[in-house]
Formats: sequence, C-alpha cells, structure tokens
Amino acid sequence: MSAEREQEVLQMAERMQAKDTTTEVPVASFAYEILKAHPSVRDMGLRERMDFLLKRWSRLSKAQKLEYVNDPLRGLL
Repeated sequence: MSAEREQEVLQMAERMQAKDTTTEVPVASFAYEILKAHPSVRDMGLRERMDFLLKRWSRLSKAQKLEYVNDPLRGLL
C-alpha cells in the first residue's frame, strides 16, 4: 500500500468514528456485513481492513450507500 493510500485509509477510519452522511465513508452496518461475509478480514491489520472496506464501499451505487446511511442499524439488530 502506498503512503498516500495509507494516509487516506487512516483519515477514513477517523471519519467512520463520527456520523458522516456524505456517503463517502462506510458506515458501521456495512462494515459489519463485510466482516460477516468475509471472516478473513478479521485477520487483517487496521490499514488493510480499511482499504478492503473502502474498495468495497466504492463499488456501491449512490442509492446503495444512502440505504446504509439512512438505516445505520441495518444488519446490526
């Protein structure tokens, strides 16, 4: 992972800690679904895990991202 990508990943990890409604940042329910679907992600370090999540998140359409943002507990309950 390049230094630039590593910095981007760490900034996104920080933004995930707050309520971000821009759809630029994956929400917790999306991260949970990814962890459920891909258990090997748990064995990754923070940077690798965030990189994996960000790549998956970027593949979603704006409408799909909004579904997660508008229903933050989706899949968690």
